Amino acid sequence: MNRWVLGGFRPLVGMLVLVAMGCAATPSISPDGGVNDPSDGGMDEMDASDADGDTAVVNDGEGLSVGAFHACHLAAGAVTCWGENAEGQLGNGSKDNKPLPTPIAPASGSAASAYKAVSAGGAHTCALTVAGMVVCWGNNIAGQLGTNASTGSSVPVSVDAAGPATTYASIAAGDNHTCALTTTGTVHCWGQILGNARVPTQIPTPEGSIASPKFVAVTSGVSHSCGLAEGGAAYCWGNNGSGQVGDGQTGVSAPAPKRVQSSVDGGTLSLASLSAGDAHSCGLTTEGTSLCWGGHANGALGDGVTNTTTAPLPQAVLGPGGGAALTFTTLVAGHQNTCGLMSDGKAYCWGSNDHAQTGTGDNGAAVGFPTAVAPQAGGAALEFAVLGSGLFFACGLTNDGSVYCWGDNASGQLGVGSTSTTPSKVPVRVGPP
Repeated sequence: MNRWVLGGFRPLVGMLVLVAMGCAATPSISPDGGVNDPSDGGMDEMDASDADGDTAVVNDGEGLSVGAFHACHLAAGAVTCWGENAEGQLGNGSKDNKPLPTPIAPASGSAASAYKAVSAGGAHTCALTVAGMVVCWGNNIAGQLGTNASTGSSVPVSVDAAGPATTYASIAAGDNHTCALTTTGTVHCWGQILGNARVPTQIPTPEGSIASPKFVAVTSGVSHSCGLAEGGAAYCWGNNGSGQVGDGQTGVSAPAPKRVQSSVDGGTLSLASLSAGDAHSCGLTTEGTSLCWGGHANGALGDGVTNTTTAPLPQAVLGPGGGAALTFTTLVAGHQNTCGLMSDGKAYCWGSNDHAQTGTGDNGAAVGFPTAVAPQAGGAALEFAVLGSGLFFACGLTNDGSVYCWGDNASGQLGVGSTSTTPSKVPVRVGPP
């Protein structure tokens, strides 16, 4: 079974900035001033205006990233994580699951670092220091930690430098791979994607291009990644079994970045943000139209189709019940589901809901169209600044810095201090460390 990331995602309500994994929001703030996003992945979202990776950052630098079965929160330069920890992906030096946020340990051989982004992947996590260095921890079977080895680590370890002067602006962890955006606009990836490099390696020149574009964001899904270039051109690479690369084909993997098209005759799109999920991707056009492409499974594309057909070209996300489309500022692609954030902080999710991961107050049948996330039990509707979608759960960060999660809690990924085989159908507040 694939272990998905989100990327995660990374938006900010109204004032948010997104970058790396997942999708991105239209409103944004500079990386140093406010919000960021990334992938993802886990996974999670990326925005052309921000470069802090999978973490969406709000206000004073708070951020959130959701992985397969774990999540991480960034606040005041410190990272805490919770949920599954079988591979050390929580970074606290142990391999015990933690149902409450737990601080990560200092990077191996160094004092505690201050971080500006975090990206939770399948069973590994990466973070970006304020100095632009990347550290990772957790599973390393495919070289996704970037240490030129296959041994995992339960504490942060430094990624091998791609060059003496390389610094990074964002980070996006996928399932068994990681990608990062340099401060000069190039993208490096490592792990199980594009040749399986175990150290940061620059991605190839896009297919059909003479030179590589300058990228402004990167997002990673389970086994594919996407990048947003200056001017809004979107490129994806890696697994394309369900058409998630967006080039009009299915079943043909992309060993080099391919331009996301708008039609079978090669029409192109101008996007403001991107989010790579499991077998699908989503993006927002510069005009604010929500698009998704790839596998329809369980309604992930938001057009009401819940079977296993594919859509290898971007298509419009419909509105609730198939009505008029909503205007989202952020889209976050997860595992067979997607969430969208509006400028007023209202969250909508759709797709797979067998573990109540849409947060819409029900579980079981797939949700084919965007549906509002329910209020917390006994409370008012929540207004989110950041969203992240994992494998069977999702989370959101509110403007006041509170984190809420919903869906599966078998590994403690809801962060409420306990585990349960009964999913939460509505958002529950993550407890303190």
